[in-house]
Amino acid sequence: MRTHWLAITAGVLGSGALALALVIGGGSGAGAQAGPAGTAQQQSGSWSTAESPSPGSRDAADPVPTTTSAPPRKAAKKKVTKQPAKVKIPASGPGTFVQAEVDGPKVGQRGARLLRYDVKVEKNLPYDADEIARQIQETLSDPRSWTGGGDWRLELVSDSDRADFTIYLATPGTVDRYCWPLRTFGRLSCQAGSRVMLNGWRWAHGAEAYGKDVSGYRQYLVNHEVGHRLGHGHVGCPGKGKRAPVMMQQTKGVGACRANPWPDPKRSG
Repeated sequence: MRTHWLAITAGVLGSGALALALVIGGGSGAGAQAGPAGTAQQQSGSWSTAESPSPGSRDAADPVPTTTSAPPRKAAKKKVTKQPAKVKIPASGPGTFVQAEVDGPKVGQRGARLLRYDVKVEKNLPYDADEIARQIQETLSDPRSWTGGGDWRLELVSDSDRADFTIYLATPGTVDRYCWPLRTFGRLSCQAGSRVMLNGWRWAHGAEAYGKDVSGYRQYLVNHEVGHRLGHGHVGCPGKGKRAPVMMQQTKGVGACRANPWPDPKRSG
C-alpha cells in the first residue's frame, strides 16, 4: 500500500458537547498514487458521539502511500489463520505500504452494485499483507455483512487500478496524518473518500466492548468503516439489551446494548 501528497476532502459533523460527528472514512508497484478525495467519517472512539455524515467538506493535504508488491498473487482462501491478539504496534510508521497480492471472487447477489477494493498494510506493522487481505475478504463475504443484503457486491482485487477503494491497515501516527483534519487521537480509524484507514493498535488490541474477542472487534471495525464507504452514517443504541448496530460507534462503548460486529447478525447463507 508510495510517497506523494494529495488533497483529501473530509466532512465533519458535530457530536456531543463539541458537536463533532466525523464522516472519516486505491495501485500496486513502486510508482506514485493518488486516492480520490471524499467525505470523511470518523470511527467510533471515546471522544465523540454517533451522528450522520455531513454534506459539508474541508480540504486537507496528506501524503499518498507508497506501495511495494508482496509475493505473486493467489486466490483468496476461505480459511483464515487468525493473527495473534497480542503484538507490539509501533506508534508511527514510514507511510509506505505493502500491497496485498490476493484476489477474491465477486461476493453478493447478481444485479447488486459492484465495488472492488484492495488491501495495503504499512511496512513496519507485524502483519502479512496477504493474510490481512484474506481476513478482511472473509468478513466482507459473510452473509451477515454488507454483501448479504442484496444492495452490494464486493470483490477483492490485487490491482489498485481496478479498485474503487483501498483498505489500509496502518500505524496510529499514519492514520492520524491521513485522516487529518479529522482527529483520530492515535486510537480511532476513519474513512475518507476512496480510503478506509484501519488503526493498527485497535486491530491488535480491540476495544473494551469486545473484551478478549479481538477477532470479533476486527470484524466490527471492517464492517463499520466499509459501511461508511457505502454511505452509512452513525446511529445509536436502539434499546437496553439489544444488539448494537454495526454503525454505532462501538469502539467507545455500546451503552445499554450488546456488542455486535455485523450489519445483519440474523442473516445466514
